[in-house]
Amino acid sequence: MTSACPKWTASLIRIRGGGTNSDDCAQDDTQCMEDMLQICAEGRWRDYTDCATLGMSCVYSGGAAQCVGDEDSDTDTDTDADTDTDTDTDTGTDTETDSDTDTDTDTDTGTDTETDSDTDTDTDTDTDTDTDTDTDTSPSCSGASVGGFCWYMGEEGDTCDFVCAGHEGYNEGTKNYAGSAGTDEHCSEVLDALNVGSGEILEANTGGNGCAFYNNNRYRDRTETTPQSYGPFTKRACACNR
Repeated sequence: MTSACPKWTASLIRIRGGGTNSDDCAQDDTQCMEDMLQICAEGRWRDYTDCATLGMSCVYSGGAAQCVGDEDSDTDTDTDADTDTDTDTDTGTDTETDSDTDTDTDTDTGTDTETDSDTDTDTDTDTDTDTDTDTDTSPSCSGASVGGFCWYMGEEGDTCDFVCAGHEGYNEGTKNYAGSAGTDEHCSEVLDALNVGSGEILEANTGGNGCAFYNNNRYRDRTETTPQSYGPFTKRACACNR
């Protein structure tokens, strides 16, 4: 699938044509040509996914043609723990010490001697301690933070535009970090952080889905990643702005 193709719904699609390559088909029908999953668009059968590249076979199941391998089991878990604590402590200590010593000695040339000795010592000590604690609870990433981006896992058939609509929009990190311009290692890190599937990252060219999960397999789409791309049975990992 390419981003220029019409959008298909994420639900299971009805079958017509009985697995032939005839162009007599209805919009959004699916069929198997050996291990190639085809879908009807604008009255013509078009190749959608080569199941063999994903280690699977194309079969009819549940009223639709689809790639089938091992039993599909995935768990999506988003964990958010944000704590921001600023502690400011101002300590001021002022000490003032006054020590005055006055000594007066008067002597008369006689038999009278007067001696005055006065000692005054004043000590003042002021200690002021101010402690302010501020906690910043401003909104931050509620998904998985990986590579400096905030990641969310879409449901089957979701575009990244749809996934990021509630998170201040799509971020190009989807493409540049873990998508067509990224690496398999980064894609694996993102899916691990989102608790989606396990195992190696497979190679696919299915129309710009980037780092994704399909039929219990993790893969990175080499076709240029776009925010509008999607697959009827594919879950996309999307980097959003928050």
